[in-house]
Amino acid sequence: MDEVLQTDLKDKFAKVLLEGRFSFGEEVWTFEKRVGDKLKSPHAVSCANGTDAGDEVIVPAMTWVSTAEVVLMVGANLFFGIQMHVVC
Repeated sequence: MDEVLQTDLKDKFAKVLLEGRFSFGEEVWTFEKRVGDKLKSPHAVSCANGTDAGDEVIVPAMTWVSTAEVVLMVGANLFFGIQMHVVC
């Protein structure tokens, strides 16, 4: 891993740990904004796992069965995403 990136990641993780803001914090909002911009989507919501996501959950098309299973177990609508770099 690039040394500059590694240092930046360590600094970001340390900030999150010290603040105790694992959700709804500045770093999370910045991450969601950047993911939304990259995907050209007006919204992006991060979550730890399928149990804290919402009523509709998109999971990777190529994933372990339990990723999709937990979405169905909590009664949410399951959608499989397409990973273009894998398909094309």
